[in-house]
Amino acid sequence: MSRAHTAAVEALADQIAAHLRETPASSDQGLCQAQVVELAARAGWREARRLLLGRLGDPVEGG
Repeated sequence: MSRAHTAAVEALADQIAAHLRETPASSDQGLCQAQVVELAARAGWREARRLLLGRLGDPVEGG
């Protein structure tokens, strides 16, 4: 990945994490889902998961 691509992916992950922290779970799910799909399309599903769990913590691991 180029630096610009990496920066764009990181910024999108930051935006999604901020949205999830600030917005009630039932509100605006479609937008958040679309952003996660976009992140996965740009970075791959495993990388998208890693980026989001790194920002939000892993609920399975008690994050």
